[in-house]
Amino acid sequence: MPEQYIEVEKRITKACETLRRSKKPNIAATAPVTLDQLVRSLLSD
Repeated sequence: MPEQYIEVEKRITKACETLRRSKKPNIAATAPVTLDQLVRSLLSD
């Protein structure tokens, strides 16, 4: 796996953890879907 994908994965993981700790359940609930779409679009390039 190229280094840039590893870096992106780390950033996404950190963002997910931050969202889970946040007090905005709506965002936390939709984040996995949004992040999945983001990852798919990044990998399709």
